[in-house]
Parts: sequence; structure tokens; C-alpha cells
Amino acid sequence: ADRLRKEKTSKQLEKAERLIGSDDFDPDEFRKRESDLNSDKVVDVTEYFFIEGEQEVLVRKEVDVNFDRKFDVIRSFNKKRELISERMDTDFDGKVDVVSFFEATVLVRKEYDTNFDNKVDLWRFFEDNNIVKKEADLNYDGDIDYWEYFEGGKLDRVGIDRDSDGEVDDWELTQLNKG
Repeated sequence: ADRLRKEKTSKQLEKAERLIGSDDFDPDEFRKRESDLNSDKVVDVTEYFFIEGEQEVLVRKEVDVNFDRKFDVIRSFNKKRELISERMDTDFDGKVDVVSFFEATVLVRKEYDTNFDNKVDLWRFFEDNNIVKKEADLNYDGDIDYWEYFEGGKLDRVGIDRDSDGEVDDWELTQLNKG
């Protein structure tokens, strides 16, 4: 059971690392529209479309929010025109460090690279726009070692794996559970 859990965690980390660190989007497959938001004659927004019937369907939008000539936000859409992911460079170093995932336009998960090494080390999970769980790799060894669980949007309990075996060693309950 431990081996299977570690393999699953390893695969999740590997997949997340690919999403943070790379982008396999092929812009040549789509029609492109560019915009200059601040009239400095430099492209600040690029939108990619495919044509369905006579309508353009947006599949991707890239935005340079701080006008440094690097895209800081990349949004991807499905054929129903629903937002499915948003990749962000929050520290403006040219690398994605936060990826948000959506199902039917509702946020379901956010993945963070908190130490900017191109590897996800923090996950937040959402249901009905409320955070329900947070997982983290606090020592950056590739294994999740910290968990937070939420009830009704409020922190319920915290779990810590102190010996790196993939199991919670200590649970800390919040005031909500102590009372």
C-alpha cells in the first residue's frame, strides 16, 4: 500500500512538474489575434482561435499584465468556451509558478511552485468555490508531508508527516474540533 501511494504521489508530482515547467501548445494550429493594451506598439495580449462554422472559438489567451514583454497569464479554454486552466507567473521571472484547474468553469485545484524550482510543492483543492484540502511538500523532497482539511471553508485539522513515510504522524485539531 505504501509503495502504491508513493507511486501515485510521484506520478502526480511528475505530471504537475510538466504543467509548471513546460507548455506543449502549438500556436501554428490556430488563428491568432494580437492586441496592444497600453499603445506602446508592443503586443500585450495574444488570443488563439479555431473556426467552428463561421464562429471563432477562443482556445487560449496570453496576457502580459506588467508590460515587460513576457506573458504572465495564460488561459486555456475547451471547445465549449469554458476556462479549463490558468497558468500564472506571479513573480514575473518568465516562468509559470501557479496553475489553476477548472471544471465547468469552477475552480477545482491550484498548484504552486513556492520555491520557484519548476516543481509543484503546494496543492489546494476546492469544492463549490470553497477550499477543502491543502497538501504540501514542505521539505521539497518530492513527497507530500503536510495536509490541511477544511469544513465549510474553515480549517478543521492539520496533519504532519515528520518521518517521511507518507503517513500523518501528528494531527492538530482546530478550535472548531476541540470545543
